[in-house]
This record gives sequence, C-alpha cells and structure tokens, in this order.
Amino acid sequence: MEIGNKIYELRKNAKLSQEQLAEKVNVTRQTISNWELGQTIPDISQAKEISKIFSISIDELADNDIKDILVEKISKTEKMANTTIKTIKFFCSIIICVLIFIIILVNSILFINKIEYIKYEEQKQIKEQEYKKYRESLITRKFSCSMNQQIYEYLIQYDTDNIPVQFTLNAISLNPDATIFYNLYNDLEKEYNNHTNALELIKKVEQYFKDNNGIWEEKI
Repeated sequence: MEIGNKIYELRKNAKLSQEQLAEKVNVTRQTISNWELGQTIPDISQAKEISKIFSISIDELADNDIKDILVEKISKTEKMANTTIKTIKFFCSIIICVLIFIIILVNSILFINKIEYIKYEEQKQIKEQEYKKYRESLITRKFSCSMNQQIYEYLIQYDTDNIPVQFTLNAISLNPDATIFYNLYNDLEKEYNNHTNALELIKKVEQYFKDNNGIWEEKI
C-alpha cells in the first residue's frame, strides 16, 4: 500500500478531516491532499509526527515505501560510486599505459643511440686501424745532403703506388742560414707539389743538389 493511501485510511479511521490532520502535523490542507493523492510524500520528520498521531511505527506508515526509497537511494549511490571507481580505474589504466609507452619509447631511443654509438666506435676503430696500417705501409727514405756549406736531412714518405705523401727538410748545421734554408725548402716544396711519382721526385731532388754543387747521399 502506498503511503498516501495509508495516510488516507488512518485519517478516515480516526475520523479526522484533512484540515484537522494538517493542523496536527503543522502543514497545509493542500499538503495532506497531495500526500493522499500520491503526488508527494512526507519527509522523515513529518512521517514521525504522523506515526505519533496514529500510534504506529514509521515502517507501518510507509508500508516499506521509505525503505524502498532509501534502498533505491543507496543503490543509486553505490552505482555512482562504482561508476566513479570504474572511471578512475579507466583513467589510471590510460595513464599507466601512457607511462609504459613513454618508458618503452625512451628505452628504445637510448638503445638505438647506444647501438649507433657502438657502430660509430667500431667504425672509428676500423678507420684508426686502417690508417695505422696505411702509415705502417708507407715507405720512408732519408737523405743526407749539403749545399752552400749547409748540411740538411731530407725525408720523404710515399705509398706502395709511389705516390708522395709527405716530405720534410731539417737543417743539421750548427748555425744554419735561415734565408738559405727557407729558399731551399720552397724550391723542394715546389718539386714535391709538381710530382706524382716519388721515385721521379727523389731523382729530381738529387739532381737539384748536384746541379748546385751539393752532395746527395741516402741514409740507410
């Protein structure tokens, strides 16, 4: 039985008019009418007052309607709580997935960089070894020469294809004439730059010293 019908029956059995009951509950007659028509229901304090008037319990008055309302409210609250928890779990899952993705991405980048660095170091070592082998394969010849009472050491390096790689000229005299030394160095540098064959260059330099009354001798 709905609470409105219960109030109506209790009022009729007590032979009270809507106005009289409204006065006892301290509400308007229209409020009593709305209750009985089922348009509204009394709140807890009003329900307690009605229960006192008719000497019944609130459960008897409500005929479990209030319980159903409370259960429904609790059920709605639980549903909202569950929905909220599910939403929080969903967003937490997304955040965790994003963090995992970022960690994997960062680790992948670091791993790739490490691989690239290892490759770079390996290539660097290979190039260094190749350069070392190349330097070791170079043929080095030294010549003791003198001209204008000045003594020099001429050194030339060339590869297995007889291509000149480097030459140096050192003054051996105790008091070398700087002007004579630089002039001689410039002349030999021109010969070096103009020759692509080291053997021909050596012959050319040897002839240069002999033409200038110099001495040319290879050092073993």
